[in-house]
Amino acid sequence: MLEFPGGFLLHSGLPNPGLRTAIRRYARRWADSSLPVIVHLIAAAPDETGRMVQALEGLENILAVELGFPHDAASDWVTAATQAATGELPIIVSLVSEQALTIGAPAIDAGAAALSLAQPRGALTTDNSSLLTGRLYGPGLFPQTLETVRRLAGEGIPIVGAGGVYKREQAEALLDAGALGVQVGAILWKNASALSSTK
Repeated sequence: MLEFPGGFLLHSGLPNPGLRTAIRRYARRWADSSLPVIVHLIAAAPDETGRMVQALEGLENILAVELGFPHDAASDWVTAATQAATGELPIIVSLVSEQALTIGAPAIDAGAAALSLAQPRGALTTDNSSLLTGRLYGPGLFPQTLETVRRLAGEGIPIVGAGGVYKREQAEALLDAGALGVQVGAILWKNASALSSTK
């Protein structure tokens, strides 16, 4: 993790236990949750993505599935995976802002119920001058998030705003701009006193 003015860059790879293990560990917790659950899947080949979504369809309290794609995913991959995943559960396609603006509409046409905004990528140099790439987090992202939501909502594309949301006023601004909902990320990693100050 490297900090920069307005946020931080995080390089973690894509650590996860695999879908079977996640279902075994968390299906009972998901079912017992007082809130409905949206499961985020890393989209793979379309047929594999479809099988993963099918494995979630019989579980209790799953509201939707969010499909995450690499920042350089081509439109045909996104649409094919979205079509393969379409079934009983609504599909949310998670794309970085540039993707959402260019291939978001085809994803909706392919069956996605909505788009969500993924964390953008960036690069910074470390103390030993090596280059580190990763996802960007922090309040400095909010202006881009708000502009992307404004543009997509203005085109009639269902969009969940995310990126740089640290205050209630920012969430309200996204909703006023036409977002269906708002995701929060790094603010959840802060301590309890910081969280309580955002209420």
